[in-house]
Amino acid sequence: MDAAGLRYFKDWRRRMPLGITVITTRLPDGGVHGLSTEAVMSVSQEPPMVLFFLGRRAGTYDNIQREGRFGMSILEAHQLNWSEYFSTQPRPPRMPGGLHTAPSGVAAVDDCLAFFDCRKVAQYQVGESTMLVVGEVDDIEVTEGSPLIYLAGEYLTAV
Repeated sequence: MDAAGLRYFKDWRRRMPLGITVITTRLPDGGVHGLSTEAVMSVSQEPPMVLFFLGRRAGTYDNIQREGRFGMSILEAHQLNWSEYFSTQPRPPRMPGGLHTAPSGVAAVDDCLAFFDCRKVAQYQVGESTMLVVGEVDDIEVTEGSPLIYLAGEYLTAV
């Protein structure tokens, strides 16, 4: 694809409204590691499965390889601070709110719109340094609310 085509592709991606999700994993010492992403989707209803894209250089990649599990917290409209926290390097010293532990031991963002406690069932290399990770949902928590949305470089809320 030429340079103009790449610009059109990037412009198209900016025009797609995307929900914001925090992916969490457990560190070897029991601590929490995570990242903020909009690249998630449902794969299957039976069994319930989700996927997300992950850079191989991200610490989350190593944790998922070791633990075989991840948490997926779909952020509520008022949780922009969580997206910013897990997007910032180095991480601020304090988390912006509470976390709770799912039955498997992975962390979930308190009061998120939905949380999926997932077991990794597959992964595929996509491109040079990106992995597509597929997880089966072992447990789910859902609340009422509106999602945090990212569109054209800005965070929005749906009503």
